[in-house]
Amino acid sequence: MSRIKSIEPAIKADEPPRAGEKILRVARDLFYRQGIRAIGVDEIVRRAGVTKPSLYRSFPSKDELAASYLRRYDLEFWDRFDEAVAAHPGDPRAQIGAFLT
Repeated sequence: MSRIKSIEPAIKADEPPRAGEKILRVARDLFYRQGIRAIGVDEIVRRAGVTKPSLYRSFPSKDELAASYLRRYDLEFWDRFDEAVAAHPGDPRAQIGAFLT
């Protein structure tokens, strides 16, 4: 199964490398709890403790930020699924149980 391995935000050389990741973590929490449409970039930057220019240097738009969040979620979902399958080869019931716990 082929998956996107590089989903890091595009961070410019003059920006601390942690800003994009911090923004993504905060956005992930807000998107999950309140929905992508319900959250604006002002709330994201306020909670992340960064400026709007920092957000837009890492993610050209809110849509790109949302796409990065969804790619990250997808990657983590399938990694967890693959781990559950690998832990119980040949036992679908145990694989599903491991995935759900």
